[in-house]
Amino acid sequence: MTRLRRGILPCMTVLILCAASVCSCAPENARTQFRHFTGDGDRKASFTVDLQDTSAACSAAVTVRFPRKGSPDTLTMDITWTSPSGVTASETVSFPSDYAALRQYLRTDRGRSRIRMAATPSCYDVSWDYRDNIRVSEPGLWQVDIWIHGNPDAVLGAGIQISSK
Repeated sequence: MTRLRRGILPCMTVLILCAASVCSCAPENARTQFRHFTGDGDRKASFTVDLQDTSAACSAAVTVRFPRKGSPDTLTMDITWTSPSGVTASETVSFPSDYAALRQYLRTDRGRSRIRMAATPSCYDVSWDYRDNIRVSEPGLWQVDIWIHGNPDAVLGAGIQISSK
């Protein structure tokens, strides 16, 4: 039992620090939600986002956690927004996700980057600016679903960050 606890504690500490480092890059007015995948072929993360002000613009960023080994070069996902009345809008997007390529990109494009990354020895989080100047048509609780394409073992979790302008 002690051997198991010794293995779990460092893993949990790493995951908490990784999540905190991505959240610490968030603007003060940002609301962040994150879901860990269960590992049973789970590749969907669902979020409820409270968007009450139809006159204010907001932006959205998508965060995905990858294992340090075995991550894809590019990550493709379906993102669906569902309004409080049930109207849906969906699109498929692809983002770069290779650890070495992202590190190189962030070194050379530091000031203008729409990508942020935080890493630990076992995993890394990548946050991509997804949409800017979003204005919702109706106030209320919106549902955001993110479905990850590809190998389910290549992604550990996904999140969304909504920032008010």
